[in-house]
Amino acid sequence: MAQQIRRTSTRRSLAFVALPLAAALSATCTSCAAPASAPEEVSVAEVTLPPVSENTDDGSRESPDAPATVSATVTHPAAESGGEGEVAPLSSAGAATNAPSVSVIPSTSPSFDPATTRLFAAVSEHDVSAAESAVAEGADVEARDSYGRSALMRAVVNRDEAMALKLLGLGADPNHTDDFQESAYLRSSAEGMIAVLRSSIEHGADLEATNHMGSTALSVASENGRVESVRVLLQHDIDINHVNDLGWTALHEAVVLGQGSSNYLSVVRLLMLGGADPTIKDRTGNDALELANERSLSQMEQTIRSSWR
Repeated sequence: MAQQIRRTSTRRSLAFVALPLAAALSATCTSCAAPASAPEEVSVAEVTLPPVSENTDDGSRESPDAPATVSATVTHPAAESGGEGEVAPLSSAGAATNAPSVSVIPSTSPSFDPATTRLFAAVSEHDVSAAESAVAEGADVEARDSYGRSALMRAVVNRDEAMALKLLGLGADPNHTDDFQESAYLRSSAEGMIAVLRSSIEHGADLEATNHMGSTALSVASENGRVESVRVLLQHDIDINHVNDLGWTALHEAVVLGQGSSNYLSVVRLLMLGGADPTIKDRTGNDALELANERSLSQMEQTIRSSWR
């Protein structure tokens, strides 16, 4: 929570202006494209601030001081080779797929052979034929970037279905997890990338795999209202009543996070028809019907009751 700070002098006011200024300059730096081996560079930006008048203890106002110049030091780190904008991992607490991108500082800078470097470049450029050529030339299809992501995982994060399908066909493993414990299989389910989800299952996806919140592909599909993902997964031997680390089943997630919207009603109907148990209680001691009732979700409650075998 932001704290309100009373500025008692012109010097202190300038200090508090300089701090966010330095942060802004660092965040908007556009010259951080040095090679991975380049040393850090430091530059100094100077900005002239307007004079500041301050209240005195007796309520009068002091005369403003002369304009002041504030210097902000900006550090330019070496850029990661072959990287691009990162996307935040999906959570198991109602994560929206339209969440803004988040940059995560990598812990290492991987060194790829030329063919693998071309593969990652092709994925970044959405060039399927170039990716195929790179693999034919010996690119390591399971190589990981600084975030633990394979070329396949990067394609799924980029929502590039054509690239993901090609990489799966070339032998990419849908089960490999990144540093956020997400796999191409789990992510494609959460994103509603149906062709990739089907292909992942065909290429050996682990139906019991879970993410960092202990959620299965069915759980993340349900929490994000992905009707078709749920439909596909229920055609396979997946645990429909799996309880994640939050104490929720897929049915709980659809009820609590969906707030009765049409997509989530469809998800609940599919789960119930697939054999979901509405009597399982979450950590608050409530089952799916009670959760719907306490939120005044009459349609959701009716859907559960009418589909209950």
